[in-house]
Amino acid sequence: VLRGQPVPISRQLYIKQYWLVRHLWLARLAVFTYVEIRYPQLFVPDPTEQLVSKMRAFIEAQGAKLIVGLQLSDAKLINHLRAERIPFVAFDGAEAYSSLYGGHWTPAGHRLVAERLLSLLSETSVIQAVVSLFQTDAASLPQGLKQQSVGLDPSIFRRKIVRAFKKHGINF
Repeated sequence: VLRGQPVPISRQLYIKQYWLVRHLWLARLAVFTYVEIRYPQLFVPDPTEQLVSKMRAFIEAQGAKLIVGLQLSDAKLINHLRAERIPFVAFDGAEAYSSLYGGHWTPAGHRLVAERLLSLLSETSVIQAVVSLFQTDAASLPQGLKQQSVGLDPSIFRRKIVRAFKKHGINF
């Protein structure tokens, strides 16, 4: 049985919903005490590592490979990813707008993330697999790539595929 499910009514909701609690401090104190005793704060361990392992099992069961991009470094998660030999890259240092504007990456931040992601995709042979797939199944290529894929050195094709994908609205 899960404790704390469904989530109990918060103190603020008691204040909003009940006139007596909103206007009488003694009633408010009684409700706060009741909530604290009846629903003590629960502390649960971080399930991130277990979730990543389950995601990996599901993804590999589908014949794919899990690759992780971390917006910010997390030492515990990085240790887990290394122990499980899950390829990952951290995007630390990517320039971002202030949290006032949502903390989104700036164009320079996007460039850094794209470079790191492209490097990870190259190291894990994802790009080579895509090249191989496209070379064997030319019908699945976007129109602009069909002519470019025939007989190209993979290193040259890598640059061309990135450019062609961008042209077709697929950004790395």
